Amino acid sequence: VALRVPPPGARVPGELGVAPCHEAHDLFGVRAAEAAEARAWRWDPKGYPAGDVGLRAISGRAYAIVDASSDRSLGTVDHAAARTTLFPGAIHQVNGASYAIESIDHDAHRATARRTSGDRYTVPIRHATVHPLEVHAEGMRRMASVGFGEVRVTERALGYRAVDTRTGEEIESGALDLPAHTIDTMAYWLTLPSHHFSSIASDRHEWFRLIHGLGSVLETVAALFMMCDPRDVHLVVGSPRLNMWLTQSPRGLTLRSEAPADPTDQRPATLRNPTIFLHDRFPGGVGLGEGLHERHDELMTRAHELLATCPCPRGCPSCIGPQPGEAAIKAKALRLLAHLSPR
Repeated sequence: VALRVPPPGARVPGELGVAPCHEAHDLFGVRAAEAAEARAWRWDPKGYPAGDVGLRAISGRAYAIVDASSDRSLGTVDHAAARTTLFPGAIHQVNGASYAIESIDHDAHRATARRTSGDRYTVPIRHATVHPLEVHAEGMRRMASVGFGEVRVTERALGYRAVDTRTGEEIESGALDLPAHTIDTMAYWLTLPSHHFSSIASDRHEWFRLIHGLGSVLETVAALFMMCDPRDVHLVVGSPRLNMWLTQSPRGLTLRSEAPADPTDQRPATLRNPTIFLHDRFPGGVGLGEGLHERHDELMTRAHELLATCPCPRGCPSCIGPQPGEAAIKAKALRLLAHLSPR
């Protein structure tokens, strides 16, 4: 943080007295005698200290992306995002131009990219699991269990989608085999007892789409509530007890099990008592989970208002996400939120 500190003896507005000014100047190594002799105050050495501190440095050292043909710097990707967005063949947009990643040096935190033709970029298909480590608070709020605490998040990219920059449509998709990345952070969660809502969804696939859509609208409202970048809050839906998790894939929403398979169990996999996690994407967390837990009632109310007033017919990126088929998912998500919102 860069500070502008008035000289000792100067009149300071507010409650800050003269003594703290002397202490601040002593802290910065400024001697009053030299300042009085010069009859001026200046920052020495020159520069802007805040400019040397990356706001996203908390996640670790950033990766530098350089042009393979000129060694020119194209930008940086923070450490947390690099694990899923930097891979050979990934396409990033830089000042309206497309650059394809050619190689990555994880030791040097450096990636090389080369300009390519076509208006497209790639989006990773993420798969994540969340397991609570320490529960700081948890309790029933109307028809759901609400809590927050420390969690362990394991995330990896299962594939990618190539998206047209002009239309937003998916052009192609492919599989990836990247190593998993684990962080301990903080999260807010909402567990939905299935027996309370069994009459809302007609089958298990609709149930998957319903709870994932609910998570999407909560994720949108959470970023507005906490006044943070939407990328700083991540949504994960699943069951820590069953170790089963919903993942968006090119084939649609799928349920993946991380538990050992039982060859004798031929029943279709379902997700009972699912939990919607909204977790900080930074190690240790920055307070988003606790803030959402404290404002849970308001979060539910605003999510209901957003969904009720969104003009889309059956779901869009601003609310529950694009939904195939008819408008049933959006209407049922409204019914679900009506049960969770304060009267």
